[in-house]
Amino acid sequence: MGEPESKECPCEQISNDFGEKDTEEFPEGGRGWLVLAATFLVLNTTYGMVNAFGVYQLYYLKHFTGTPTNVISLIGSLQPAVVYFSSIPVVPVINHLGFNYSLVIGSLIMIFSLMMLSLCKEIWQIYLSQGILFGFGAGLSFFTAMAAPQEWFKRRRALAVGITASGSSLGGVIWPIAVERLIDQVGFGWTNRIIGFIYIPILTFSCIAIKARLPRDSSEKYMPNWSVLKDWRFAAMCVANAIGMLGLFPPLFYVSTFAERLGARPSIANYILAILNAASLVGRILPPYIADKTGRLNALFPCVLVTGVFLFTFWYPCNSEALLVVFAVLWGMASGTFIALFPSSLGQLFGVKDLKSRLSIFFLSCAPFCLAGPLIAGTFIPQGATDTTGFDKLIIFSGVLFIASSLIVLLVRLSYTTKLKVFI
Repeated sequence: MGEPESKECPCEQISNDFGEKDTEEFPEGGRGWLVLAATFLVLNTTYGMVNAFGVYQLYYLKHFTGTPTNVISLIGSLQPAVVYFSSIPVVPVINHLGFNYSLVIGSLIMIFSLMMLSLCKEIWQIYLSQGILFGFGAGLSFFTAMAAPQEWFKRRRALAVGITASGSSLGGVIWPIAVERLIDQVGFGWTNRIIGFIYIPILTFSCIAIKARLPRDSSEKYMPNWSVLKDWRFAAMCVANAIGMLGLFPPLFYVSTFAERLGARPSIANYILAILNAASLVGRILPPYIADKTGRLNALFPCVLVTGVFLFTFWYPCNSEALLVVFAVLWGMASGTFIALFPSSLGQLFGVKDLKSRLSIFFLSCAPFCLAGPLIAGTFIPQGATDTTGFDKLIIFSGVLFIASSLIVLLVRLSYTTKLKVFI
């Protein structure tokens, strides 16, 4: 008798074609959970501190009077820009040294930059230490942390990346409060020294706990594999993420300033950024958990769309503390999902082969937009203004960009199939 005819369900076949690119088995845990703990802490100390820049910006505006707002905001936008620009030299470093030693180098640079920041007296010194030096150290550490979990998880990939990314949300809650209180109690210099000392045990654990599962790829030893850009879907995802990143940082950097100029109580103005980042923590874990069951690309489109819509529906008409808090919670959740789902979507759609190259090029593509976003937004706020004048333009700017980003994601999603109930 011949072999029985396959009766594979069409939807299962579609899932194999359009769902997970990797077909081999992944551990889905074990040592991977320890790797997740390490990468969570890395994101806490890297992007968590980047997310806390709004508090630093308030301090700089008060102590460098006469300096234009967009000049000061450039310090904060330099950090994520340098993080993403450093993704290109990071690939050969990781392939040559591995995850552990790459993280050691990045950690040492970050700690050194915080110590140098504690000595800064001029704006240009802050540019060098906080903007460039910290950004490069954070970039080396951040890229290592974003690549490592995807070698250990496939079925739970979005959740794994979401847990990693949620470290930056927790950092965005802890560090603004810590910085604001420490500056009041011990001054600017000792604030940054204390944070640097706190980094030492956190990053020491991370350097020991992080581990690669796959052998190093010698073909990517010196430069990323640029041929991955020939895949138009990957290129489109890079464009969508870059456009979204152009709109992401203006709200993060200026929401504290908006709260202060709205006349909010200090208890609200000082902690609105922490509230936003706390909500982002939920957005980086719960929606990715659902996305692992529905498909990451299926979940990414509506999440990016509502990130833009919430800017128009809650921040644009905001004229009270209550509505501002509602905005911070809802937009924080939505923007957190935006951060978490893009990288895990790449792992699903294109697999772990050339993943470091794809992540490197993916993050590089949004580097100039991270730099430009707050600069452009700063021009909307009149110099010397004490009210919320100009914030309407900032909100429209960011909102339109997120909606445009969501439409590109939708295009990529529909290019696989127009059927809705398919894991993509």
